[in-house]
Amino acid sequence: MEVGLVSGNIGFANNFLSTSQIFQERMIIDINDLGKGFKVNFDLGLTPLFFNYTANEKKWGFGLSVNVEAMGILSLSGNMLTLSEAAGDKSDVSGAAFVSVKASSFFNIHTENTKIKANLSLFYPVMYVDPKISYSLNNSGDSTMIDIEYMLRIYTPISMEEGASTAITSLPGVDIQLGVEYGLAEVLGLKEKISFLDFIVGLDLLNIPIVPSSMNTYIEMAGRVGGDEKIDIDDPEGFFSSQETRGRKTKNIFRPFKMLVWADWKPFDAVPVSFIPTIGFAINPLYHEPGSLEAGIKARFDLANLFIATLGVGFHDRMWKNSLDLILNFRFIEFNIGVDMRSQDFAQSWSGGGFGVNFGVKFGG
Repeated sequence: MEVGLVSGNIGFANNFLSTSQIFQERMIIDINDLGKGFKVNFDLGLTPLFFNYTANEKKWGFGLSVNVEAMGILSLSGNMLTLSEAAGDKSDVSGAAFVSVKASSFFNIHTENTKIKANLSLFYPVMYVDPKISYSLNNSGDSTMIDIEYMLRIYTPISMEEGASTAITSLPGVDIQLGVEYGLAEVLGLKEKISFLDFIVGLDLLNIPIVPSSMNTYIEMAGRVGGDEKIDIDDPEGFFSSQETRGRKTKNIFRPFKMLVWADWKPFDAVPVSFIPTIGFAINPLYHEPGSLEAGIKARFDLANLFIATLGVGFHDRMWKNSLDLILNFRFIEFNIGVDMRSQDFAQSWSGGGFGVNFGVKFGG
């Protein structure tokens, strides 16, 4: 049996500033770069306690864990930042936080070549931001029409209305993760014919929605910059408007979904190295365009399951991530630590546009 204590991850990324620019005494910003837009991502995950039990010569097992996760996004369009002509240009400012309890299991079927994994989670939303931000600008003759409309509705687990009860108004949801591993090369006898064709393939489905969670109370901040009148710098009255409201409305909430197809290829018998390419897609309702690509490749060095090092490059969660993960397994205790450089821009991911750290400790074996 394995028992884990305080495993988690934290990361931050942007596509505009590198670490060297941020820590300079004088920061120099190229305004022309604003045309690419400005993007910021933040994520946090924490598992304060989990355990896994494996039985019957590793043919089946189960586990239980408690998890906390949070994510935030800011994506402002280049048209809005450079005041370029556009109509109905969209930007994202959003975030969410969840607490979940996950029950996991795995088992092999028929032969050792097929392994099925299933994780059922009961998740509870702590906060959810539902945004709508649009931008339009039109230059016509001697007038300039600018219009920025925003609405940030923040759903909360208790009512924020004055004099309201402090009872929890949200309801939990249920989703499931499914995974299949299949020893395709062994089943087809490929390794016997060509020695370096030794691989397994897999499919992972993450956060398949079963029952949506719901939040029923919110705070809303809405406003407008500009509108139907031309800009008058000498008389800005009426150019800005904003209001705050608090109310009740049911919002069904799902966690981000992913489908990933991967392979674990071990080309060399004498060298404990494997290569793991991955491709798939994600659907994240926090974005106004929820669909995105997932792809990457990792190289893993495994020394008798005592020391494992993994290098990876990929596009995950709409960011480029260049990662290094280490596992030190002393049988009775195992340490996991990883770092990555990340950014929404590929070149920026190598120059300090953002960083991520993951860590974990578990006992048993």
